[in-house]
Amino acid sequence: MFCARCGQQIAEGTEICPLCGREANFPMTSSPAGSGQAAAAAPARSVPSFSSTESPRGVRGWLLLFCLGVTVFGPAAFLVQMGNASHSLNSGYLLDFLRVMSGAVAGALLWTQNPVALKAVRVYFILLGVTVVVVLLSLVASGMRVGTSVLMGPNFSNFTRLGINGCIWLAYFMKSERVRNTYGANL
Repeated sequence: MFCARCGQQIAEGTEICPLCGREANFPMTSSPAGSGQAAAAAPARSVPSFSSTESPRGVRGWLLLFCLGVTVFGPAAFLVQMGNASHSLNSGYLLDFLRVMSGAVAGALLWTQNPVALKAVRVYFILLGVTVVVVLLSLVASGMRVGTSVLMGPNFSNFTRLGINGCIWLAYFMKSERVRNTYGANL
């Protein structure tokens, strides 16, 4: 049978579609000759039409903003940051480079609706989480060395920006109906 909400094929007798999470109460057969007696016994139901606002699909809205952010603005900001750096490269810059490049790859895969896009997004969020932890540890270490609060550290704004943005986008990818409809699942 097919889900009346998202149109994907699901197991016969399924009440809730495992793909879209909505009630799949309008059974449809895959072929007219598939179940002759069952189709005759069941009353005919019309399949409602849904507008695009009820089932968002494709790279639009917030998903498009994420793709633009990680494929265009993220690498551009990283290059500007590298140009303004007055000190030598260290492991923090290498981690930032890996995070930015994995974000660019994930954004490009999302944009092209590649089937492995969500795996690349997972890698991006893992690197983002590691970056946030490293920045937090460096803030604590510099605060202990100098004897100041973590809130007064030079990288505190970077830590809060990465942490808050990361949490918001992670929640989006875990709950978004557009992501689920476009890629078949959420994170």
